[in-house]
Amino acid sequence: MNKLFIQQKQKGFSIMEIIIYLALLIIVSVLIIQSIISLFKNYNIVKTNQDLESTAINILDKINRDVKNTQDISIDKSVFLNPHGTLFLVNSSSSTIKFVLENENLSYYTNDNFVANLSNKNIIVNNFKLYLIQSTTTKAIRVDLGLNAKTSTHDEIVNKNFHTTIQLRK
Repeated sequence: MNKLFIQQKQKGFSIMEIIIYLALLIIVSVLIIQSIISLFKNYNIVKTNQDLESTAINILDKINRDVKNTQDISIDKSVFLNPHGTLFLVNSSSSTIKFVLENENLSYYTNDNFVANLSNKNIIVNNFKLYLIQSTTTKAIRVDLGLNAKTSTHDEIVNKNFHTTIQLRK
């Protein structure tokens, strides 16, 4: 009985326990790091999608307002059914508005004077296709807008297409 009390249990970890705990710590750490990397990658894609949608809304709203407030669409100066289209509008005061795809940007002109690029600098406009819809009483324009952008980490390119139809008010 004295032997049992004399031998005390050793305190601390054995080398095998340390190796097992270290292996578990490494496995959990790798899983957490992979999850964080995936989270940031998905965030970048979502942010790029939001930028594309915001740009498309701004462009299409501007075109919508100008078409609805214009006198007429100049069919001979506009370019339809082409991915690099041009929309030429004429107001009653003989002023003109032009939307044209130039150098991967959608440019806005009034009276042949450059006003602004409607697309953000990190967003590429790769399609600005226009369709003329015409009847005996009204005209309308269908706009197909294709945008793409790289994510902030430049891992992926996000492409989105947007469409709208705008009826000319008379």
